[in-house]
Amino acid sequence: MKNPCDECAFGKAGAGTEPYNALRGKICALGPLPFGCHHGLDWRNSSLWTFEQQKENLRKSGICEGWRREVRRLNEKGWFGVFRVIRQAIAKQCLELIEIWIHEEDPVEKRKQHRALKRMLRFLTSKDIARKKIPLLYG
Repeated sequence: MKNPCDECAFGKAGAGTEPYNALRGKICALGPLPFGCHHGLDWRNSSLWTFEQQKENLRKSGICEGWRREVRRLNEKGWFGVFRVIRQAIAKQCLELIEIWIHEEDPVEKRKQHRALKRMLRFLTSKDIARKKIPLLYG
């Protein structure tokens, strides 16, 4: 097993200090959705990348070792199980909502999106989701 790099998004320096990056990393770990290593790549405009660009840059950078460690820890605690696909769907919606929320200028809409994001994060950060209502972005 490799160790996370010095600028790991799951650390206290480098990518871990970038706005919203630690949140995105945590969401990807709870998802679990692949999270690329930030070492050597400029990820600042990654939300604008096409799917092919994302795939290619992830191939170049590799998976973040901090993310691997966190997903392994959660998996050992039985976090994912049969609900892995549901967690992935909610995590994808969270990532999408963060991008919308960051760029929203209307304060009413921003509050609405913030409440939806909080609802989804409460869901993702709960281990036992068997009886929880699935928070949908557009529902």
